[in-house]
Parts: sequence; C-alpha cells; structure tokens
Amino acid sequence: MATFWKRNACITATICIKPQKPQSNFFDTVRDAKAWAKETEVALIDENHKIFDHCILKDALEEYRDTVSSKKRGADREIGRINSILKHMKCDIALAKANNRFLSVSWCE
Repeated sequence: MATFWKRNACITATICIKPQKPQSNFFDTVRDAKAWAKETEVALIDENHKIFDHCILKDALEEYRDTVSSKKRGADREIGRINSILKHMKCDIALAKANNRFLSVSWCE
C-alpha cells in the first residue's frame, strides 16, 4: 500500500509490500506519485507471486518436515501432523495459492 507525504515543495511516495523493503521516491505532483506507486505495487506483487509459482505445497511440507521439524523438541507430534496433512489434504497446488482460507477449508473436509 502506498502512502504520500507533502514535504516542502515535493511529494514523497512510499510503498510497503511485505517480503521486500519499503521503497520511496520523490515527485513534483501527486499525480506522478500515484502513477509511480500503482506501477511499482503491481510490479512488486507480481514479483512475489513469481517466487513461489514453481514451488508445490507438498514439496515445501516434506522439506520442512525433514530439515526443520526433525530437530525440534516436539518433533514427533509435528511430524505426525505434517504427515496427516500430506495424507488427507490436496497438497499438489502451487505454494502461492495456499492461503489460510484454502488450508482451513481443506482441513475441515
């Protein structure tokens, strides 16, 4: 989301989208600032989705189970939960499409 500030004679536009650092730029008019903000937001959002389009939820869960969960204190319970998710849920989707709504609907079924 973009925020705009008027400082002295110029407009400062700042964009914050989670995985990336905030980006800001200076403009003479609000119209230019809004156009830049819209363009940059679309580019950053597209960049976020490109990162995880090739990753599959099943592969991510298996890698997490094998590398991270096995070293934890409650590894047995967590590995059991991950195995249950892998067995009962449809995990052959892109990681970018797996959101909390998908997980809650799939888990309840």
